[in-house]
Amino acid sequence: MTEYVNHPEHYNKPGRKECIEEMLEIFGPDAVHWFCVLNAYKYRYRAGHKGEQSFERDMSKADWYTDYAVRLEEKGLVKHEN
Repeated sequence: MTEYVNHPEHYNKPGRKECIEEMLEIFGPDAVHWFCVLNAYKYRYRAGHKGEQSFERDMSKADWYTDYAVRLEEKGLVKHEN
C-alpha cells in the first residue's frame, strides 16, 4: 500500500534525506516551522475538495504538518511565535 501521509515516497529521493529534513538544514527551523503551519492551513482549507484525495487524507496531512511544527517548538528550535 502506498504511504501518502507519513514519509511518502515522492518526498524521499534515493541517496538523500527526506525533503523536510533537507529544508530544515537549508532554510532553518523558523522557516520550516512556518512552512508547516501554512501547509497545515492549506490542507484543512481544501480538505475534501481535491478530486482524487479524500477529506480524511487531507486532514491527516494537516495533522502531520501541525505535529512537525509543534515538535520544532518543543525542541526549542523556533525563535518566534505568532
